[in-house]
Amino acid sequence: MLENFVETKLRNSQGYSKYGEKISELISKRHNPNTQEIVQQGLIEMKIEPKIPLSPARLLSVFDEIQVARQLTLVDFDIYSTIKPVELLNQAWNKPKLKYRSPNVLRLIGRSTAISMWVASCVLWQPTLKERIRVLTKLINIADHLRKMNNFNSLMALIAGLNTAPIYRLKHTREGLSPQTIKTFQSLEQLMSNNQSFLNYRTALHSVDPPCIPFLGVYLTDLTFSDDANPDEINGLVNFGKWELMYNIIAEIQQYQQIAYNFEYVDHIASFLRELPQNNDRDMFDLSKAFEPKGAAKTDIA
Repeated sequence: MLENFVETKLRNSQGYSKYGEKISELISKRHNPNTQEIVQQGLIEMKIEPKIPLSPARLLSVFDEIQVARQLTLVDFDIYSTIKPVELLNQAWNKPKLKYRSPNVLRLIGRSTAISMWVASCVLWQPTLKERIRVLTKLINIADHLRKMNNFNSLMALIAGLNTAPIYRLKHTREGLSPQTIKTFQSLEQLMSNNQSFLNYRTALHSVDPPCIPFLGVYLTDLTFSDDANPDEINGLVNFGKWELMYNIIAEIQQYQQIAYNFEYVDHIASFLRELPQNNDRDMFDLSKAFEPKGAAKTDIA
């Protein structure tokens, strides 16, 4: 996986000379059977752990937090901006026979799921408590930057990833966060809370200036409710009230598609964030229990 990443993603990017050569050198040393010690040079510590990918586990720590948030936002906006009004009709994204009508809606939904899984995996790829605290802190800081960039869709995905069961149960990892980091995360959770039909989020969304990537899930819920709760016709006549509701929701989605972000792509970071490597649910839970067994004291954890 690491060799493939270097050859296909980094070699032709602007960052190859900085990252690719170093990684290639470490790969060569790892291939040498006489090399038993852990190699630790510059960018990456090559440490073997079961089911923990080498490259993704370390590359996140190399990238700048603001730059990660920017590249996530650019990739996400590329998808969000391609959603067409027809994709949002008849709940096509949620019906097996109609899903072909909503390709970009499904891409963004899949992207959000991938971000959540990647975020949780990043924490669990760290072999020590200290490293897990460091990565968890970095991810919360990235979430804070996403909020400042008005990328609510990825913000929600990141929060969901940090609240998955394998991460939430890491008591000692969470307790290792600084008070300021905990306060930041709590404020982000409160912002994206589903209380009162996402009232805090809706208020924040309507107070920001584009560019912006709204949380698509709220729109899809509103469209579903408007569709299910109102008949297409009343007494044989078109129910214009229903279609006006649907139009207003779709028009708001389109509104935020009009103004793009002016960030520049950083190829090697954007490529990494398009792939979003991740473990599956079972492996993540196994890693979580291995790192912090139920009832384990902090002194028992590496």
